[in-house]
Amino acid sequence: MGKIRFFAALWAAKAARLAMRLLGRNATYLPGSIALKLCPQFLGYVRKPGTIVAVTGTNGKTTVCNMLGDILRDNGYTLLDNRYGSNTNSGVASSLISGVTAGNRSRFDFAVFEVDERSSLLIYKYVRPNFLLVTNLFRDSVKRNAHTEFISGILNDAIPDDTTLILNADDLISGRIKPGNRRVYFGIDPLADEPQQRGSIIQDLRSCPACGAPIQFSFQRYHHIGRVQCPCGFTSPAPDYAVSAVAYDTARLTVRSGGGEEQYHLVNNSIFNIYNEVAVIALLRVLGMDPEHIRASMEKIKITDTRYVEQYAGGVKLVAHIAKGQNPIACSRVFDYVSREPGRKIVFIMIDDIYDNRDTSENLTWIYETDFEFLNREGIEHIYVAGPRSQDYRLRMLLAGIPDGRITAFRHEKDFVKVADLSGADSVYILYELFQYDLAMKLKDETAAALEALAAAKDGGEPA
Repeated sequence: MGKIRFFAALWAAKAARLAMRLLGRNATYLPGSIALKLCPQFLGYVRKPGTIVAVTGTNGKTTVCNMLGDILRDNGYTLLDNRYGSNTNSGVASSLISGVTAGNRSRFDFAVFEVDERSSLLIYKYVRPNFLLVTNLFRDSVKRNAHTEFISGILNDAIPDDTTLILNADDLISGRIKPGNRRVYFGIDPLADEPQQRGSIIQDLRSCPACGAPIQFSFQRYHHIGRVQCPCGFTSPAPDYAVSAVAYDTARLTVRSGGGEEQYHLVNNSIFNIYNEVAVIALLRVLGMDPEHIRASMEKIKITDTRYVEQYAGGVKLVAHIAKGQNPIACSRVFDYVSREPGRKIVFIMIDDIYDNRDTSENLTWIYETDFEFLNREGIEHIYVAGPRSQDYRLRMLLAGIPDGRITAFRHEKDFVKVADLSGADSVYILYELFQYDLAMKLKDETAAALEALAAAKDGGEPA
């Protein structure tokens, strides 16, 4: 009876997938949802690829998955993934539906799945990863994820005992999950002229895991990320793959491993994307890929457009950069990154959660956990903020010491180009929530046109 139910669910889901594709839809969630409703054990019955790689963590998992997929495909792998779909059990089910025949024969030998941390219990029981990469663990969307101990507990319960873990050596929260499993660590050594940061509001780990004393960093990069050296003898694990140097001018990074060093193309110069890149390198090396092949593929890689887009318009650098709402760490890291970039900058913030547009959330705590203080640095000429919570963000920026004359708050994000004074800027940054990607790209294009018009007017000509 179970198999009859499974095949009925599989065929119904495939029919739904075909119908959605004919309508021009991606079919990344609904087919899996249908299959799981018709057959709750669907993930147990459906055939899987022989090797499964999973990626999870608070920040960076989509970027890591996309980089992994691009490099593996560039090296001849045909693989199944969910890069365009949901990272929950329904999304993974939808990917597996697309990866099997009507007779339930797998069409792929390899899979890379992004997996939501809370969905792990629903997925790993049936879709057992051979390798699991955990990017990091931070507090995130407190109304959904509670705190890091809660998420760590879910992962500890969900991860199979025989899964090889690729973990962040500089993160003592994610780096300590599932201690009995085989593990490989990645990290970043303290870089030349890199400042330590001790002023962040959030630090999710404050006590030594061994003795309970206040945690002591030999190097603190941001929040709880860094290297720990406690007087009791507890230390951060030594990374098996560590970035030892970064040459920003030539876009090269050096990775130390096994007593030697390898050089790779620097995909993006933000520190959080350097972590993403070394994580990918570590996993590919564990999979047995030759450094030369990784290096050649890295030269072709760029951060996915849904996360980062950069162009020049009218001689001005224009960047659209994701900054996830309800995620104080993600926003803080982006604010810090933007503040450290050179020149005179204009920043536009549109980071309201989708539910704030629909229902108006009562949870504002994350705003006060986010380091808006990073935006109170020299070079940030003006900050524009829009959306249902724009006045809340304005208040938070005032509390961060940002002068009111440098802040403009307005209701509708679509009005940015009408409201903003773009003259005199060396760069413009549009910081957006993921669900607002389409609007962010439209505003990027409108901003580019406005910058071109300003440049043409200055030169006495017409925009290019």
